[in-house]
Amino acid sequence: MKLLKEFEYESDAETLIARLRRAGVLAVALNRGASNLSGATASAVKVAVWVVIDEQFDDAYELLRNKCHPVKNPLTEEQMVQLANEAAITHSSLPRYLMAAAVFSVALIVAAYLLLVL
Repeated sequence: MKLLKEFEYESDAETLIARLRRAGVLAVALNRGASNLSGATASAVKVAVWVVIDEQFDDAYELLRNKCHPVKNPLTEEQMVQLANEAAITHSSLPRYLMAAAVFSVALIVAAYLLLVL
């Protein structure tokens, strides 16, 4: 997983994630719920958008600059849902670092698959 961009507001991160998904790039936001914090603490916490599959990072970065950038190895929505289901571990059941580790593990499996297919 690679960090793509940080946002102050979760809604901005979700907008970017939706745009990336439409292009076939799997991304997630970490530090969700930071907007629920109060005062100065909330402004210090950022919502980070991570590209799950390292091989898709360059395409995701280019999509930040050019909304029409063609993604080299896009995933279908079905593939993204399948990956999410395989890593179906709720936030409440594990600390965030374990959730990130689970997503990272799935990303490694997908990366290996893409390397074998290409």
